[in-house]
Amino acid sequence: NHHAQQYNNSKVTSKILIPDTRIPTLPIHTHSQFPVMPLPPKIKDLIPALNLIPHPEGGFFVETYRSGCEPMSTMGQTGLDCCENPDINLVVANGRAQNRADNNERRNAMTSIYWVPTIKSPRLFLAYNCSDHVHYYQGGLPFKYSLFDPASGEFTQVTLGPELHQGQKLQVVVKGGIWKCGIMVVDHEKESNDAVADYEYTVIGEAM
Repeated sequence: NHHAQQYNNSKVTSKILIPDTRIPTLPIHTHSQFPVMPLPPKIKDLIPALNLIPHPEGGFFVETYRSGCEPMSTMGQTGLDCCENPDINLVVANGRAQNRADNNERRNAMTSIYWVPTIKSPRLFLAYNCSDHVHYYQGGLPFKYSLFDPASGEFTQVTLGPELHQGQKLQVVVKGGIWKCGIMVVDHEKESNDAVADYEYTVIGEAM
């Protein structure tokens, strides 16, 4: 038939495309191959850029989001009175009641901050969170977390930072019930062309 002949004359060939599932090997670069990180290296310049204020446990911070409340309206504390639509924007976090005078276990469903430890205040002192936290590397020096799970007895250390080929991570998940502490990684022996060597701080994003 005419249509079959026309199809044969076109010499159309078909191929079955099989996706390549192999994990690509990432090249290892030296810092000199990258531009300098576009954050100001001095903490005095970062403070006004992010509207940071001193954190009571060290370093600086600013709250960027709080479910149902205006960020920073509660200065980092759970917003019960200011919360819009509390049935949606408040959740129960077991274990919080013992830390509050009103014994209220509720907290804002989602909070996000920048926390910025510095050369002068490089430590996260031992802390216990009742709810899950995610910590994100967003610039500056690396920061090493030490984590202890009292339920399993497991102790781990994870470093936030840009050196992925050295095992550093861009985020660290800390589940509720885990003890944590940490310290900024300052290596005075790094070469002068290192992209983070001159920084006085780490910018850590936190969501909880």
